[in-house]
Amino acid sequence: MDELQELWADQDFRAVVKPIGMDVEKQFSGQLIHRLGLFADRGVQKVYWALVANPLPKPEGRLRHWLEHRQAGNKTFAHRDAAPGRQDSWLDYRLLAQGDRYTLYEIILGTGRTHQIRAQLAAAGSPVKGDLKYGAPRSNSGGGISLLARSLTFEHPFTQRLVHLQAQPPAGDALWAALTGMT
Repeated sequence: MDELQELWADQDFRAVVKPIGMDVEKQFSGQLIHRLGLFADRGVQKVYWALVANPLPKPEGRLRHWLEHRQAGNKTFAHRDAAPGRQDSWLDYRLLAQGDRYTLYEIILGTGRTHQIRAQLAAAGSPVKGDLKYGAPRSNSGGGISLLARSLTFEHPFTQRLVHLQAQPPAGDALWAALTGMT
């Protein structure tokens, strides 16, 4: 299993890139590792990058669905209409690069629902590369899906300074390198 890549640390917090397949709960038992407190207050800006095989109809836009998460199978379903048990959800997307077979999008969440990006892109006909659960035709080598938590910006709860963290695409992945221009 890969080593943790530390993005940033101070006396109160540590931000790391979680390797594919790492069970965070087991690895860090007893440590406060969750980001949910800041996310619940909407004090965090999250930007993701997603590789998809089927491009979306427009270079940029908004996807809006009513999401329903089912514990059985741990899967989220995107619906066009409101109904009991569904949550209004939206995200904005922007085309970053187009290759011969795959397209790279920047995703900015308006809401932060379980599997939101995966479910909404799949509902739009563009499942994330390697995401078998949400309709990708095949898995990625080594597991995982081609969805990157690219950046996180938040106000530090103790110092009130603005913290901006940015993760790099997976090292050694030729597709990510080709579409991002990063090696």
